[in-house]
Amino acid sequence: SDCSTCTAGFFCPNGSTIRVSCPGGYYCPSGYGYPVDCPAGYYCPTGASSPSFVPAGYFAAQTGNDAPRACYPGSYQNATTSSDCALCPAGYQCLGYATVTPSLCPAGTYRSANMSVECQSCPYQHSSNQAGATSVDDCYVLDIVTPSVIFPLWLILLCALIGAGVALVIIFIWRRYRTVET
Repeated sequence: SDCSTCTAGFFCPNGSTIRVSCPGGYYCPSGYGYPVDCPAGYYCPTGASSPSFVPAGYFAAQTGNDAPRACYPGSYQNATTSSDCALCPAGYQCLGYATVTPSLCPAGTYRSANMSVECQSCPYQHSSNQAGATSVDDCYVLDIVTPSVIFPLWLILLCALIGAGVALVIIFIWRRYRTVET
């Protein structure tokens, strides 16, 4: 049987000369009498003559893929022709589908490897000055500035007494001035 009429993207079943379009998940080189399974790490849409590379951010886990699948949030893939996605490393976040490069957690946030998809803020009144923190232990307690830290308590009381003293002097002068006029 002559299968030379089978051009790339088609196959001729049972040695016939009838061309059949190659189904999705398979590829059909020129002159083949049967479709070939698309290998893992590649995809083969309907009519494929050869496997297509899976782009970065996507994967094709098993054979017979007709389309690549996007890496899920919390994972990434920076290589082409991949059969899986890697988990986002600690200190980074992979927020959307088809992430190619993880994003470093900004200062004031952290993310351990077994946490949610996105970086978490340090607890209340805590922070971190480094990007890429991997644990809540990387968050330190903030120095809360209070009036007693800025001015010692004795100085605050002294200012209050001086203010009260000035007020008494003004009242005394005003009363005296008032009695002199009348």
